[in-house]
Amino acid sequence: MINNNLTIRIVGESGEGIVSTGEILSHILKGLGQQLMTFRTYPAEIKGGQCLFQLRFAEKPLHTPGEDPEILICFDEKSYFEHGIKKDNGLLIYNSDDTAPENHKPLVALGLPFTTISRDEIGVMQSKNMVALGAIGNLLNINKEQLHQFTKKWFRSKGEKAVEANTKALLAGWEFCAENYENPDKLFEQAKQKNTVLLSGNQALVLGALAAGCRFYAGYPITPASNIMEMMIRELPKFGGVGLQTEDEMAAVSAVIGASFAGTKAMTATSGPGFSLMQEQIGLAVMAEIPIVIIDAQRAGPSTGMPTKMEQGDLLMAIHGSHGEAPRIVLAPGTVDECFSTTVAAFNLAEALRAPVVLLTDLVLAQRTESINLKSFKKPQIIDRKKWQSNEDQEHVPYKITESGVSTMSVPGQMDAMYVATGLEHDEQGRPNYTPAMHDKMLQKRHEKLNGAFAYYKGYQLFHGDASNNNVGIISWGSTQGPILEALDLLAAESVHIPLLQLKLLNPLPLAAINEFAKSVEKLVVPEHNYTGQLAGLIEAGIHRPVIRLRKVEGLPFHPSELAKKLKTFI
Repeated sequence: MINNNLTIRIVGESGEGIVSTGEILSHILKGLGQQLMTFRTYPAEIKGGQCLFQLRFAEKPLHTPGEDPEILICFDEKSYFEHGIKKDNGLLIYNSDDTAPENHKPLVALGLPFTTISRDEIGVMQSKNMVALGAIGNLLNINKEQLHQFTKKWFRSKGEKAVEANTKALLAGWEFCAENYENPDKLFEQAKQKNTVLLSGNQALVLGALAAGCRFYAGYPITPASNIMEMMIRELPKFGGVGLQTEDEMAAVSAVIGASFAGTKAMTATSGPGFSLMQEQIGLAVMAEIPIVIIDAQRAGPSTGMPTKMEQGDLLMAIHGSHGEAPRIVLAPGTVDECFSTTVAAFNLAEALRAPVVLLTDLVLAQRTESINLKSFKKPQIIDRKKWQSNEDQEHVPYKITESGVSTMSVPGQMDAMYVATGLEHDEQGRPNYTPAMHDKMLQKRHEKLNGAFAYYKGYQLFHGDASNNNVGIISWGSTQGPILEALDLLAAESVHIPLLQLKLLNPLPLAAINEFAKSVEKLVVPEHNYTGQLAGLIEAGIHRPVIRLRKVEGLPFHPSELAKKLKTFI
C-alpha cells in the first residue's frame, strides 16, 4: 500500500544516536526524491532523558513535520508506553531486548534485538541506531546497496573503523528484517529527483549572511544558536572574512559593533539569555547609528528556563529591550528558506538605515531540516551603506539630520571625514551635546529612519486572501506559519475558509496592512508561543481593536489538528 505522505518517529534515551539516525534517514530519503521536514526534541541534561526525532516525507512540499506517526521506532520500553501507535494502520519497530509491547494495534509490529545484534554481531554497543536504520530501510524497500553506499559516505570522515562498524550494523539490521519478517506492502515509491537541498534554519541563516556580504562574526556558544557560530567560523575565511568565539555575549556584540564601525558587515547570534546581556551594547549601536545584525534563536525562559524547548517569548525584549528608547528593526522568518531571504533582508535594512536589526527565530525553526528548492538561493539584491565621498566644498557631517533620518558613513582614517562613534548624546558632528533641543532632534532622527524600512521590505505575506469566510482572520509570526497553513488546509476540506496574514516585519509593524486585513474580518485570532500574547498586545495597541489570543507554552509547536479544532470554535 503506497502512501505518499509518511511520518516516522524515532524515540529513545539520549546518547543512543536517535538524532543521527533521523538525520541519516532524512538524507537517504532526500536522495530518493522525497520532500522532507523534520523535528527534534532532546533533554537539557548532559546524559539521560528522552530524545525524539520525527521526519515526514512526501512527493510535494510540506508545512509541518507531521503529528502522530505512521511508523514508530522505539529503542526502549518507556518510549513505547509514552508514544505508542495511535493509527490503526501504523508500523511499530521495537527493541525486543528491552520490551514486548502488548495490546498494540498497528498493522505490523516488528521486534528486533537491537542490543543483542550490536553486542554479539557488531561488538559495538553504540551501533544500535544503525541496526534500527537498516531495519527501517528494509521495510521501506530501500535498496540495500544504496543504503550501504550512503552510509559509507556519511561516516567516511570518521575513519575506516567507524565506516566498517556502522555499515556492518546497518546491514545486520537489514538482513534481520529480510530473514525474519515478510515485508509489508510497499510503503512508498522513489520519486523523480528534485532540484532541492536539505537544510536547517541555522544553515540557511549562515548562507543568507554570507550572500548578503557579512565578513565578520563574533559569538558565544548557546543552544540553539551554537552551530551558527561554528559554521560562520568555519566558512568566513573562505570568503576573506573573520569569525571568532568571544568570552561572552557582551564581548561578541561589542566586537561586531567595532567591525561594522570599521566598514565591515558584521553579525552575531545568540538565544534569550545571551540576548539579555547584549541590551546595553545594542543601545550603543542605536546611538552611534552603526548597522549590525543580531540573531536571537528563542528558547523557553525566563532565566535558563527550558534550553532545549521552543518558545516565542523574546518579542517585546527584541523591540524594547533597552534603557531609554533605542529603536531597532525586528524581523522574523516563518520557514527555513525564509531564514535565508530574511537574513539578506536584515543586512540590507541595517545598511540602508544605519540601524541594528534583530532577527527572531526559535528552537524549532533553527534546528529543523526542510527540503528547499535551489531556486530560493538565486543571487539576491544586496544593499550597502551610504558612504561619505570626499568633497572639498562640503565637510562630512556623520549624524546629519536628513528627511529620511539616514546619514552617510565614513570609516576610521578616511580623509576629511572624522566620524566619532559615541554613546553620549551628541550633535550632528558627533560632539557631546545635552541640550533639550538637540536630544529631541536626535531622538526623532533615530526613530524616523525606521519608517524607511517599508521602502526596502514589504513586511508581511497574505495567505488564503480570497477566503470567502469573513468571520475569522489570523495574524501570526515566526514558525507558527507552517502549522497554521496546514490547519487552514484541514478546515478548507470542510468548506471552512480562513485568511492568514503572516507578519515578517515586527518593528516597525506594517500597521496599514494589518488595518486593511482587520477590516475584512469580524474576529482576529493571534496564535503565539508565549503566555501573554505579545504580538496580540502590539496589534491591539496599533489598531485599537481587541484580538483573540491563542497560546501554547508547552515547549512544543502547535499541531495543525489542535489549531483547526480551536479555530472552529471562533466561527
